[in-house]
Amino acid sequence: MESEIKTEVKTENCEATSKVKCLNCGTEFVGKFCPECGQSAKTGRYTMRFIFENLMEDFIGKDDSVGRTLKNLFTRPGAMIVELINGKRRKYFSPFPMFFCVITVYLLIASVSGSREELNMSTADIELTQNDSIPSNIIVGDEEVSLNQTQVSAALYIFNYLYKSIQLYYDYFTVFLLLSLPILVLTARACYGKKNRKKYYWAEYTIAIVYSMVMFFLYQCIVSSVYLFSPSFAEQMSSPLLTPVLIAVALTACFHKMMCYNLFSTFARSFLASILYYLIIYTVILIAVVILGVNVYIKFL
Repeated sequence: MESEIKTEVKTENCEATSKVKCLNCGTEFVGKFCPECGQSAKTGRYTMRFIFENLMEDFIGKDDSVGRTLKNLFTRPGAMIVELINGKRRKYFSPFPMFFCVITVYLLIASVSGSREELNMSTADIELTQNDSIPSNIIVGDEEVSLNQTQVSAALYIFNYLYKSIQLYYDYFTVFLLLSLPILVLTARACYGKKNRKKYYWAEYTIAIVYSMVMFFLYQCIVSSVYLFSPSFAEQMSSPLLTPVLIAVALTACFHKMMCYNLFSTFARSFLASILYYLIIYTVILIAVVILGVNVYIKFL
């Protein structure tokens, strides 16, 4: 038994001191990774196992940075953001890759559960065009008032476009939220005060907001999973009226330690930032509808 153990130890020592030639740059070295280019000493031919292991390393991280980041997002998100800003970044998964990974997982779960189509603003489509039948008059009190058909057609056309624009926003909420992140950064900077605007860069606000959106989409993953068992409860969890509150909660969790406010004040400012964000989004939609409406009205005249 002792001889077997000694032989095994001797073999391990030989392996530890043997030189390996890097297949990438040709450097001879001792260890697990090439000191010149960083490629692994175990690099071999492509096999399904090799592809799977590399995929898991890229997705999860070689040092479990994804698991550590997720754990801290649920237990101490504000402290984690402060550590990242102060330079302790090696042990955490980068915010944007994390954001895209979570969105991918959410879309996969939502597609499997079928919740993505059902949990949007799913009301009956309104198709009103100038060719539809429009009443020629209406009763106001005891009087019959005639309607200008072209003006009513234009009004219904504009209303239909406004409805479709809002519907489109909720149907493609993930894409719109990603594209409108700078607006959320802007409203957050405006609501968290002048002192914090001077203290933190735009990019540091962006990092905190991206992680808060990771938290928000993790919640959406839970909602899509719940939909498999209780569709009615999942619909309540994903109400459009609840979305600004959820975003405010995620912002509060990530910004609380950064800001010089108590928890209640941070939430109030986060909620205001969320409301301002939606006001800007709906204002942009309304302006687009007004511009279209003017053109349509002129066309109908």
